[in-house]
Amino acid sequence: LSGMDEIVLTDAAGNAVFAIDIPEDFEGGVWDSQVQFTGTEQFWSSSLPLVIEIEERQRLDLLSMILAGGLAGLMGLAIAYLSVGWSQGHRNPRILLSYPWRSLIVPTDDPAADSKEKDEPVEREAAQLEILVPDLDSDLPLVFGVGETVSFEALLTAEQGMPTGDRELTILVAGARRVLRLERDGSGRWTIEFEKEGNLMVAVRFDGDLELQEVEVATRPRVVDYRAEVVRLYNDFLRRLRESGAPIRPESTPRETESLLVQEGRVSDEKALDQLIREFEEADYSTHPLRRDAFIRAHRAWSKLI
Repeated sequence: LSGMDEIVLTDAAGNAVFAIDIPEDFEGGVWDSQVQFTGTEQFWSSSLPLVIEIEERQRLDLLSMILAGGLAGLMGLAIAYLSVGWSQGHRNPRILLSYPWRSLIVPTDDPAADSKEKDEPVEREAAQLEILVPDLDSDLPLVFGVGETVSFEALLTAEQGMPTGDRELTILVAGARRVLRLERDGSGRWTIEFEKEGNLMVAVRFDGDLELQEVEVATRPRVVDYRAEVVRLYNDFLRRLRESGAPIRPESTPRETESLLVQEGRVSDEKALDQLIREFEEADYSTHPLRRDAFIRAHRAWSKLI
């Protein structure tokens, strides 16, 4: 508040009561401050601007700041909120602010909305949200290489697939947030550059509005070194064969293994086996950079063999 921090503790139910003293020299207008939850081992951090329209100097008691870990309904006369989601063992808390005057936090394009009683329950339509990777073939997994830049698409629709218009979504990638403005058909694209190996969480959230309910979806692409991934696919194929009883010796070369498997009739697709071995040999023996197309060929061959 005015550049100064004040710490407020919640009770066991997550409620906290605090007050804002408006300075004597404040002549009215908009009072701008912020409520922030710094986070714990269980919850991600979250913050919310508190924008209040003040007509005259008064002491404003915020009757309830509700920090809820579950899905909470609309509360109070004016509400601002952040949505809830699960992510890597943490929960995203929702901060609700309830106070008995009109807030500037809740924008609306509906002229009739201001005439409605704020405490009346609003029946909102369910929203559907999808994360798509437009350039990814349907037979391939969400696996990408270090250093690659991949285009993602979000699609927000109402019930029965109706377009939702140019609303805003929140994109969460590895803890970093950004806002995505959708096109009129409810779609929007953004790109991610994968900088290091590992499993990455990509979450997309629509916070809801007066017409649509909040919704969140997430996907987990895996970022790999393509050379190591091709070797892993080949070794996984050999592991499955050994578990099925195939007499594969550790010292056998890939081509000796191929000959044994063909002679014993243990493979259903000899072309796929030859393809997988060729991709493994290039990955294991060469020194030049391995591109995505090598991984795609290896994965498709491996899929036909397992």
